[in-house]
Parts: sequence; structure tokens; C-alpha cells
Amino acid sequence: MFRRISLIALSLSAAVIPLSSSLVSAETKIDPCATYNPHACFAANVTSSEIAAAISAAHALKTLPSTTPTLSYLSSVKTGTRSYFMPAGRCAQDALQTDGSPPSIADCTLVNPRSAHTVVLTGDSRAVMWTTDLVTLARQWQWRLVVLAKPGCVAMSGSITHLNNPGGSAWVACDNFHTAVMSDLRQLNPDLVIIASNPVQSLAPGQSGTIYSNSLSYFTSMKSSAPRATFIQLNNMPNVQWPGSLNPVGCLSMHKTAINLCDKAPVSQGVANASIASADAAASVSSINIEPWVCNSTCPPVIAGMIPYDRDGMHLNNVYSGWLVGVLWSAIAAVPHSGIPTPT
Repeated sequence: MFRRISLIALSLSAAVIPLSSSLVSAETKIDPCATYNPHACFAANVTSSEIAAAISAAHALKTLPSTTPTLSYLSSVKTGTRSYFMPAGRCAQDALQTDGSPPSIADCTLVNPRSAHTVVLTGDSRAVMWTTDLVTLARQWQWRLVVLAKPGCVAMSGSITHLNNPGGSAWVACDNFHTAVMSDLRQLNPDLVIIASNPVQSLAPGQSGTIYSNSLSYFTSMKSSAPRATFIQLNNMPNVQWPGSLNPVGCLSMHKTAINLCDKAPVSQGVANASIASADAAASVSSINIEPWVCNSTCPPVIAGMIPYDRDGMHLNNVYSGWLVGVLWSAIAAVPHSGIPTPT
């Protein structure tokens, strides 16, 4: 078994990221990343070569092993669909897709509020998906972390439909959220902005533009609002076509003795991903491709004793994303002017 799997399993003891003082204290005894200890934390995490080896080994699995999280945990609508959400509190109103006024910076500051350096994580549910990792990383970097994320509200200009689903009218709450993001960035003046978002946009009636033009417009606006920041986008979350259009939980439930039937290639979002990559390049936003952290030629449903996905299959759960802390840290540190060191 690869390093830190048993440690990260603690993060799914509830459906939210554990940040209470009592729980952090309990974690500290076994998790080198629970408190500030960058050398120990970095050394405890898996490397890209170890992840690649684990994915390759996963293709040989036929029978569903014991996993973390368990299949029953992910099968539950209550826990399986909230397995990557941020801590409770007013900031969660965006994460839970409610449509009140956007929460304040103070509401969404999760780590080190008095730090001289700030990292902002922003986007839709794909950004919320990385909150577990960014809490850990900001703790080790001793940076302030502010999460500005609203599921379904993609990081593109132009009014979209509710939750970015085709049909319907303009989602005003998403427009308001985008406006709040620009205002918050101007106020925060961050060192680093990390974007994670769906590459596809469902525009509301009367709206125009392409994925490329609307992405470029949004990125340009963000950069204008945070002129000294380095911008990074986490791209290419696998979009897997499970047999019978099932989610990964449904597929594994039906094929417990033949889980290789759930080992599928991602559905191509090549055009959308290429448009995002082109907009990144035009806006001088660095891009990190996360697909090799989940798939090689295909995407196995169990990797190193973990089911990587949440219940809908469109996101990574806290356990698996937490396993990727080391490679995410290395990838961010490799971006020029990120300001992020790796321990030596």
C-alpha cells in the first residue's frame, strides 16, 4: 500500500473537511501534514511515479477489494454527494449551491488569516474539490487560503443557466458570484490564484461567445483584478463514461466480481479542454493537467485501495484528492513565480 492512504482516510470521517481543534489534535498524532511541518509532510506523500505505478497496477483488479472510502459511504446520497465539500459555515452557502448574497472574504478564509501571503482557490465545484488539499498546503506554506467557489458556476464570462445545465434562464446568483470574485480579488491582492472549473459552458438565452472567448474574458478580468498574482489552472478532470451511463458507485455495485468492466477511457472533452488551454496561454495562465493522476490509457475505478470519485463520478473525493497533495504541491511549485517552495 502506498504512503498516507490510512492517514487521509480520516478526512472522510464526516462529509466535510475536518478543521475543528479537537479533530486536528487527534490527527496530529499520526498525520505529519496536520500541523506545520513541511519537510515531514512533503516526504510522507506519494510521488508522480508512485501514482503512475498504482494506476498501472489497478488495471489488474477483478474483484472489488476493501476500499477507502467504502462503496456504501459513496452510495449514500447524504455522504457520497458531499464527499469533497468544504467546512460548514457561511462560506458553505456557495459550496452548497444556495443563492443568497456571496459570503465575505472573512467567511471563506480557511487557513492563516494573518499571513502576509495569500492563495485564492476559485471556480466551480472542481475548485471546491481541491479545498482539502489547499487547506493542507496553505498550512505547510503558512499562507492565507481564501476559497471563492460556487458549484455549477463555471469560471467563464457570460450568463449561464442554473448549475450550468442546458435550458432555463440566466442564473443571476452566478452572475453575482462572478462580480463578487472580481471585487474580492481586488481587495485581497493575492500572490497566487488557482482556478479549477468545468470546461463546458451552458449559456443562457440571449448570451453569446465561445468557451475560448468567454474563458479568456474571465481570466483577463481576474488578472486585472489581481495584477501581481501568478495564475494557475487545474485542468482535465477525467470525464468517464461508465457502463450503462452509471456513476462509478453504480458500476462497482453491479460488477463487484468484475470491476475491470468499470475500467474505462475518459470521454473526450478535447475541444473544450483545448479551448481552455488556448485561453490559458493567451491570458498567461499556467496549466496543470491532472488526468495522469487518475488515468493512463483508461481510468480504473479503484486505485491503491481507494475509489477516487465521489458519487456522481464528476469529482474526486477528499480521500483520493488528499492522496495527491504531494504531486499537487510539486506541480504548483514548478510554475514560474508561484512563490511556492518544495522542502529540500
